[in-house]
Amino acid sequence: MKRNIFFLCVLSALYSVSCTRVVDYSSSTSSSSSSSGSSSGSPSGSGTPPVSGGPSGPSATPLPPGSRSGGSNGTTTTISHIGFAISSTSPCAPSQEVFTFKDTTVGIPTGATYQWYFGDGNSVVGINDSIASNQYNYGGTYTVTMKIIKNNQILATYSKGITAFGQDVSPTANFYGSQSSGNNYSFNSTSSLNHGSIKQYNWDFGDGATATGNSFVKHTFPSTPYDKYYTVSLTVTSSAGCTNTYSSQFFIPAIYTLTGNFIATSTNPCAPSKEIFTFTQNLVGVLPPNPEFDWDFGDGTTGIGNPVQHEYTYGNNNNVTLYVKYNSTTIYQVTKGVVALGQNVTPTAIFQPQVTNSTGNAYSFNSQSTVPHGSIVSYNWSFGDGFTANNAFVTHTYAQTSITQNFTVSLTVTGSSGCNNTTSQIVSIPPK
Repeated sequence: MKRNIFFLCVLSALYSVSCTRVVDYSSSTSSSSSSSGSSSGSPSGSGTPPVSGGPSGPSATPLPPGSRSGGSNGTTTTISHIGFAISSTSPCAPSQEVFTFKDTTVGIPTGATYQWYFGDGNSVVGINDSIASNQYNYGGTYTVTMKIIKNNQILATYSKGITAFGQDVSPTANFYGSQSSGNNYSFNSTSSLNHGSIKQYNWDFGDGATATGNSFVKHTFPSTPYDKYYTVSLTVTSSAGCTNTYSSQFFIPAIYTLTGNFIATSTNPCAPSKEIFTFTQNLVGVLPPNPEFDWDFGDGTTGIGNPVQHEYTYGNNNNVTLYVKYNSTTIYQVTKGVVALGQNVTPTAIFQPQVTNSTGNAYSFNSQSTVPHGSIVSYNWSFGDGFTANNAFVTHTYAQTSITQNFTVSLTVTGSSGCNNTTSQIVSIPPK
């Protein structure tokens, strides 16, 4: 078969008819020759900007495949294994993508020159260097063509497709975090890239947990009984495979699993004592070192400490709240009702006896007792002769005898606080 092709080519040469072999663009060692030397100089894929038209350069007459270079000395040169090798530097910063093309054709005669067409509009023409370099500004697929020329004749032409990532394809990683509550955060990537696209987001939250694939993520950090900072990192990967990492620290406050409330005790509110409350935390769980106990006593006043004391001026059912704080952050709070009686809640018993008949043995007794805070809820009278009564105003008639009698009348009043007070007076009953 090869002999037939060669024979046909020789015949074609004799009749000035061109002969072209199909080029295998998939291998850098395939050989070819071209009668015209034309090939596309534009990207065959997505490279931008597009370039139209084929390679141009000094006109040259193609040699038939096989082939000889006539030269002045009449020597014959055989060219084989037509092709070129391709290498490139990393496209990732701080490097930049540079493609290098090196001719691997066998049998190139001395003095041959090269024409390189890179498929993006750039070319290198008329040099005798078998190595050429090019930087592609944009990612895409391009067809690279090499022509070898001597004595104005094209000795060989070879084209091959390459895929470039382009320039400025390294991303810049960045993100911000927002604390929704306690140890719950959301993170949003603000990473950027000049050329290409970001294909991957890899999050490392610094607590052993990771996330992959999304530019926006939420994360709950572990609950710990002490404040802690976690270093969160985001690594982004571009479509060129270049990566960049950004890290930032985030504060996670201590989280405590406390339960319980507090104990409220008070002294006797009745004179000569007064009501003083003592509040003491009664929590279950592990507290941080040196916590702060803040109190809202429910009457518009506050206090700090444990235990802490407080005096209520007026009687009321107060909603008392305990706040447990650590580093100015509330880590626990609890509220419960506390009934206070207030101050000056002991009544003062007073009454005035009044004779109401002519014989002098009938009396009326009217309480004039008072209490600063609260109210009087009961009156207990003892008339000294075995009889009693329980109203604020009462009357009583004594039995007369042949002699004058003296009776001690007592009034005991009780306030709403439960405190009481007693006063006594002597009344004299004349004889019959």
